Amino acid sequence: MKPSNSLFRTADGKNYAFVFALVCSLFLLWGFAHALLDVLNKHFQNSLVVTKAQSGCVQAAVYGGYFLMALPAGMIARRFGYKGGILFGLFLFAVGAFWFVPATKADKWSGVSGWVAEKFNMEVVSSPEAKAKLMDVRVNLERAAKAVELPLDPGKLAAFDKVAAEAKAATDLAAAGAALEDAAVLLPASKCLPKVRVALTALAPTLPEKEFGKQFNATKQALVAVDQGTQVTAFAAFLLGLFVIALGLTCLETIANPYTTVLGPPETGASRINLAQTNNAIGWILGPFIGGLMIFSSTGEVNISNAQLAMPYLGLGVVVTLVFIMFAFSTIPDVHTTEHAKADGTHKDRTTGERSLWSQPHFVFAVVVQFLYVAAQTGINSFFINYVVEVNKWSEQKAAMWLSLGGMVLFMVGRFSGSFLMTKMKPHLALAVYGLANVLCMGLVVAGLGIVSAAALIISYFFMSVMFPTIFALGIRGLGENTKKGASFIVMAIVGGAIAPALMGAIADKSGMQAGFAIPLVCFIGIAIYGAVWQKLVAKEGITSDAGAEAYSGH
Repeated sequence: MKPSNSLFRTADGKNYAFVFALVCSLFLLWGFAHALLDVLNKHFQNSLVVTKAQSGCVQAAVYGGYFLMALPAGMIARRFGYKGGILFGLFLFAVGAFWFVPATKADKWSGVSGWVAEKFNMEVVSSPEAKAKLMDVRVNLERAAKAVELPLDPGKLAAFDKVAAEAKAATDLAAAGAALEDAAVLLPASKCLPKVRVALTALAPTLPEKEFGKQFNATKQALVAVDQGTQVTAFAAFLLGLFVIALGLTCLETIANPYTTVLGPPETGASRINLAQTNNAIGWILGPFIGGLMIFSSTGEVNISNAQLAMPYLGLGVVVTLVFIMFAFSTIPDVHTTEHAKADGTHKDRTTGERSLWSQPHFVFAVVVQFLYVAAQTGINSFFINYVVEVNKWSEQKAAMWLSLGGMVLFMVGRFSGSFLMTKMKPHLALAVYGLANVLCMGLVVAGLGIVSAAALIISYFFMSVMFPTIFALGIRGLGENTKKGASFIVMAIVGGAIAPALMGAIADKSGMQAGFAIPLVCFIGIAIYGAVWQKLVAKEGITSDAGAEAYSGH
């Protein structure tokens, strides 16, 4: 839709086109930040050797932050106005993004891993057996290096001897953990273990089978002892950054969505928010595209370093800071209209207008179904790359490109076409049809039919596109004076995104990645049912209006 002055000029003659353009930048930024998560899941599985279930902590940190910040964000907006709320959200966003720079060096934080090991009772880090084998690790590493022609820096080996001796002699758990952490920086297990296995395999003809196993297991145990506390520390550091980013994004989403509806005539509010959401879809496309290029290897090799994470998040922090400055020095009016009050008055309960939210089934089910939708979307995003890498044998960078230019482009197309669809088809019926379409798509994904399943996974993004705003609009229909309160609870339902990835990952770790996609399949069944029965639910409650659903949020 082409913007025009009529979209942004209010009855008193004020034109808010520039303010609207600034707000649109927020939609793009939080779409980009969310889409980067889909690259991080697979990357942390490589770089930190976490399981698929553990990598779900990425989404848990983000959507847990949304859940905790949803109500406070509304209070911040009421206390400090639109501009104050947006600036606070951008500040948290920037802090979280910049935090990734020191987080990439978390493996070098002396003492931290020792504290982590003590806190979580990682006995392997300080066990006498592991310490005693540290010197044996040196012997095995030199043997491995010679066998595979891997040069070992004499200076690093000398430093390793020193920290190994310190760890071996230490009696304090934290001190031993700190020394072992330093050793991990010099000889990271994730890099050394494959070389050791190759070397010992090459030497197998000269080693009895029992001796081969003994040598490798001794090496592995000592190296894991060196590495474990450091990996936990690094993962926690990244999760902290993502959590802070999520707190900022919650403020931005809570404020920016309704703000677009008051930056012009009330009758064109839906057009403005749909226009703003196209920028969100662009952010979802750019996230995996840029993240895949900067984080994954173009040669097909697995990237086990976290150093590449600094650049995309540093760049994101700089952009967010620039947007913060633009908002700070711009006139951002705290516009108030009677639009929402009129809407509330129109949809008040037929008796008192104060009917309990939880006595209205169409609202209660909307909260549940929104939980299911965000769980399904986040789960699919999180393990898209895993699925096509493991099942279709694509490279990680190719998978990221298809997520960006395939799935996310279709998501944007669905957003564009969805606005038109809602003028021709009842929203609840569209939700039911799109839900059934994705049940079919997920069925094909679980079946593991090669390129057919990969295509179904990509196509599912088109049918997900309209679900969040449609569920939102159907859920708040007829709530009257409780509309804003009900909206807050539906926003909080996105905590489903914190749970589904961990559950999918646990299933995938045990039964394979295909089986994990049974979770979104079940979620889409629930969504289709809600769309099919919504009309009956509101009819029983005396709500007869069935106007087209207006898109509300950028998920």
